[in-house]
Amino acid sequence: MPIATRRILEPLSLACAVTLIDVIIAMALSIADPSVSILLTTSGYLILEFGILLIVGACFMARQPLEEEKRYDEEGNPVKTWIWAMRGKKVLFASVFVLMFAFAIGGIGMLL
Repeated sequence: MPIATRRILEPLSLACAVTLIDVIIAMALSIADPSVSILLTTSGYLILEFGILLIVGACFMARQPLEEEKRYDEEGNPVKTWIWAMRGKKVLFASVFVLMFAFAIGGIGMLL
């Protein structure tokens, strides 16, 4: 799989997993109270999780080494701070997908 495709699909899969968990929670709430809209509840939770993912991703990215020499050790392997910074980049990218899902699901919920 090309690297460019992989850089998009990994955060997208994280965003899909978060969305699926929120849909399951909203379905459980709709069983308890049938007047609750599944789509609008899911959209509300996704907007909250967008903020959480932004904070977590920014915390991971904050520790990245700014100079190229400090990103790798003597053997050429990436150091832990650089690895976590790359994970933070994926989390930040996933938060954009979560926000797009929230707007799409909320828009559908408003139409129905």
